[in-house]
Amino acid sequence: MSVTRWPLAALSGVLLAFCYPMANFSWLAWIILAPFFMSVTRAHSRRQAIFLGWIFALSFFVFSLQFLVHVAFAAWPALALLESLYGLILGLLLFETRRFSSVVLRVLWIVSVWTAVEFLRTEIPVWGFGLNLLGHSQGFQPAMIQIASVGGAYLLSFVMAGVNALIAEAMIQTKNQEPRTKHNGRKWNLLLVLGSCFLVPCVVLIGGHLRLKIADQQSSPTLRLSVIQPNIPQSVKWALMAKQDVIEIHENLTQVAALREPEMIIWPEASFPGYFNADYASASILEKFRAMAIPVLLGSPYWESETRIFNSVMLVDAQAQITARYDKIRLVPFGEYVPWKLILGWLEPLAYTMGVGDFTAGKSQTLFRLAEHAFAVLICFEDVFPDLARTAVKKGAHFLTVVTNDAWFGKTGAPWQHFQTSIFRAVENGVPVVRSGNTGVSGFISAEGRVLGVVKDKLGESRFVNGELTMELPMAKHLTLYQKGGYLFPYACLIILVVLFLTGRKK
Repeated sequence: MSVTRWPLAALSGVLLAFCYPMANFSWLAWIILAPFFMSVTRAHSRRQAIFLGWIFALSFFVFSLQFLVHVAFAAWPALALLESLYGLILGLLLFETRRFSSVVLRVLWIVSVWTAVEFLRTEIPVWGFGLNLLGHSQGFQPAMIQIASVGGAYLLSFVMAGVNALIAEAMIQTKNQEPRTKHNGRKWNLLLVLGSCFLVPCVVLIGGHLRLKIADQQSSPTLRLSVIQPNIPQSVKWALMAKQDVIEIHENLTQVAALREPEMIIWPEASFPGYFNADYASASILEKFRAMAIPVLLGSPYWESETRIFNSVMLVDAQAQITARYDKIRLVPFGEYVPWKLILGWLEPLAYTMGVGDFTAGKSQTLFRLAEHAFAVLICFEDVFPDLARTAVKKGAHFLTVVTNDAWFGKTGAPWQHFQTSIFRAVENGVPVVRSGNTGVSGFISAEGRVLGVVKDKLGESRFVNGELTMELPMAKHLTLYQKGGYLFPYACLIILVVLFLTGRKK
């Protein structure tokens, strides 16, 4: 193997990890894949290409998932190694780029492969983990992400991978030019690079600005909502001796929020330190809710039986009655349950001693009602899965609420990386999103993906701070192309791959 190839792949992976919070070099994601694409598509053998794909993926996940050391040190290398397996598939498929003599077909193959692999690692059963897709790097660039309203985050990844592939193609062609034609070749390659670096992003950016301008000209009703961020350390969240203190923190923040007269107050995931439907302490909380006469959306484990416990969210109305409940559908493997018990059941006793839960997955989404507005809830990393949000909006949700507890990850970029996924769910489905996190990031996102406000302290810090935020959330609801069929875009990429593979000439 050429000594320069694997460092190029590793460099691309490492620098791609710096395109997300907290480094936020989002612009780098438009060009940093080019060295990797150049090295893997020119690999001498299929085995070498697979190795390069693995090196790239391992480098990326080792650096982008470093926050897992705050959960358990072994979780960091374990998940990085697991996720790096997708790099094997990426390298194997990218090696087939040599089938095509046309620049257009080569680029189309590369971007379709990239999109298909992102789709696979997000949607694969049990192990699906769609954090930090390529398109997510642009989460805090409102104009740039409007294209997600057409084909989701995957379409933006497709476009960005295309720019990187064109740059790689230009670099390869420049290097391969014969001396007598090199001058003309360089001119063509320079135009190709300029087109990929400026024209495509400019088109996406201009289209995004136009969409935002149109949205600004439209008026919509507002809903006054409050989110609370109690900032309970994970080490004491479930401690019996701290139970009353945890409850009082939530109650005090709720009383402050109530003074701002919201139409609903939102607590984070598992905010009540017990089973709210089977705990004596819930009676006094409900009594205070009754006196306050404001609906509260509350997260809590829900006890049904010895073998059926749910991670749930309940809506308590102004009369302190629980009117609806949603049970989390996508549980965290080895966090909230042990998957494949027929095979891995022997791990259960060990897993439970390490704090792994034994929750039962919910079966369907719940549509909550607040006056004339309907909304749905996504718990924890459920907002990473596009279909859950899309289905909820299709059922009639006017806005989405995300409740989470990111205290596990410490003061890293993970809470903001998680926040980015909610931004894309807003743009894709054309509805606003409200987030309440135990330690942050809690806030409001418009239907166009703009961050309207977050809970933060006087120094501007939004993670591991205590507070509440009340805002008038515009209830704009855009009928997006994503909702009408754009969500099928990754499947179109899979079809493109099959067609190109069957028609491409083997070299």
